[in-house]
Amino acid sequence: NVRRIQAESFGNRLIASDLRNPDFQKFVESFGALAMRATSPAELRQALRTAFKADVPAVIEIPSGPMPDPWPLLRQPAARGR
Repeated sequence: NVRRIQAESFGNRLIASDLRNPDFQKFVESFGALAMRATSPAELRQALRTAFKADVPAVIEIPSGPMPDPWPLLRQPAARGR
């Protein structure tokens, strides 16, 4: 989010926003849980089957690309009568 905001709001001038994710699979495994990664619907289907059969907690990592700016949606007034 920080990188996207810098790029959109400050003419692509970036500072301190080149962050790297941790190795989520190793992190999950360090707690004794089952770690899987799915990059397609077929892989997700298989990972879910494996997770449901496992006798330990399971985490499925699903990488995603850049996400849209959430602020316009979050700044909308709450709908009344719902």
